[in-house]
Amino acid sequence: MGSVIGAKPAKVLSPVLCVDLDGTLIRGNVLWECVLVLLKTRPFTLLLFPFWLLSGLASLKRELAARVHLDPSRLPYRQQVLDLLQQEKAAGCRIALATAADRKLAEAISSYLGLFDEVHASDGQLNLKGENKAAFLGQHYAQTGFEYVGDSAADISRRTQGRSSHARHPGPDQLRCSFGCGGRHRREHGKHKLVG
Repeated sequence: MGSVIGAKPAKVLSPVLCVDLDGTLIRGNVLWECVLVLLKTRPFTLLLFPFWLLSGLASLKRELAARVHLDPSRLPYRQQVLDLLQQEKAAGCRIALATAADRKLAEAISSYLGLFDEVHASDGQLNLKGENKAAFLGQHYAQTGFEYVGDSAADISRRTQGRSSHARHPGPDQLRCSFGCGGRHRREHGKHKLVG
């Protein structure tokens, strides 16, 4: 029959680029960075670890974050990941830091780098790692889909990979791409291979 005159095409939402912190954005782990700072500044506090851990890993991370001043400028960032994020930010991509680190530390790192539009992190009760992270990202980005840059396949379940997402997992020798699903993709496999 006829067409609607003056109708605008539906806006296609671009997937959000979600980036892991530990082992991806930085070489190493924020939890261990906190432990090292605590060893240097207040070593006897480490005796409280077992008690904090009784309430779960997210609680332990919260207790550490409350007692440690971690300087984001001194973390061992991966330059190739920073370069990728700066390139994507310049292209107008929305970027989220999605980490199992405590929110206080994740927010400090996000503020220091100035690259992230959103921060999703452990909150003292929920450890945002593995299946918890996969479930959160799948639900939070159900409308837009997401792309994931991380070092652990456990953070992106097969169920999540089927929903307009794909993962890029940095190995020990290189940051490489792996695409685990169909859906909306603005990027091509060859463009994202980053040698470490």
